Amino acid sequence: MSIKEEIVKILKRRKHVSGEELSKKLKLSRTAIWKQIKNLRKEGYDIKGTPKIGYTIISTPNQPLPAEIKSEIRTKIIGRKVFYFKEVESTQEVAKTLANAGLEEGTIIIAEKQTKGKGRAGREWFSPKGGLWLSIVLKPNIPTPKIQRLTLLAGVAVAKTLRKLYKLDAKLKWPNDVLVEGKKVCGILVEASGDADKVNYVVVGIGINVNIRFIDKKELSSTATSILELLGEEVSIVKLTVKLLEEFEKLYLEFKQGEFSKIIGEWRKLTQTLGKKVKVESYGESFTGEALDVDEDGFLLVKIKDGSTVRVVAGDIYLRET
Repeated sequence: MSIKEEIVKILKRRKHVSGEELSKKLKLSRTAIWKQIKNLRKEGYDIKGTPKIGYTIISTPNQPLPAEIKSEIRTKIIGRKVFYFKEVESTQEVAKTLANAGLEEGTIIIAEKQTKGKGRAGREWFSPKGGLWLSIVLKPNIPTPKIQRLTLLAGVAVAKTLRKLYKLDAKLKWPNDVLVEGKKVCGILVEASGDADKVNYVVVGIGINVNIRFIDKKELSSTATSILELLGEEVSIVKLTVKLLEEFEKLYLEFKQGEFSKIIGEWRKLTQTLGKKVKVESYGESFTGEALDVDEDGFLLVKIKDGSTVRVVAGDIYLRET
């Protein structure tokens, strides 16, 4: 934990903490403590310093800064290390670069803004300031064909978080969308490095539209929404991040213990895909049918017109009314 993170953690536990006490606890000079306080103020922390009383946190920035996450989170793996950027092209690309360099499992990369956010199938993901854009580095002992399981796991984590924090009726659409009131509020992108027998690492990208308005983005407003638009007020991105990472870890620990069937069961309860008529576009082909179920690896099973069942490994799914 960095010095700044330690200071934030201490100040959050106490109403007032003197510079002298911080100096003793952290084994730094008073001047060094003052410099760290100045840096925290630059990041958006409102910290009041009162002679003979000490420092007090008045307010914190509504951004998932490492110090904010680490002072609140209660996890064993996910979020032990946090990299935060004001702006990057893509958190996925940063995560893959760092994972190739041997970054530890559970590390998260968060950006305030992405200029080339990545969606599935090479699409661009609209990711301005006000959203939660993060990637999680995982190192599960699984063969590459099993990584679709992690897409479903991430979807369940997001949906449960939105339901618990905001009472939103979040639903899952295969393979990687989280919807509220029929509009996308979150997208998930899972990428892996390895061979057929075993992955070296997996990067789970999660993009949530938090405090974003789509009213001026007519090309997106008919299909996308945000937590702000659904609730009518801004929410704490820090609180959302911490809760999401805690929910994700609970599921991931179950996953590592071989309990994916339980996670699939939760996904089935939260999805709005199964039992519906769907149009599938996959590998240049298009067909319609009924979404029956997902198999043990998280791939969609669709019953087509001739009565046979097609296993959909990848593609776009469109829900049809008839």
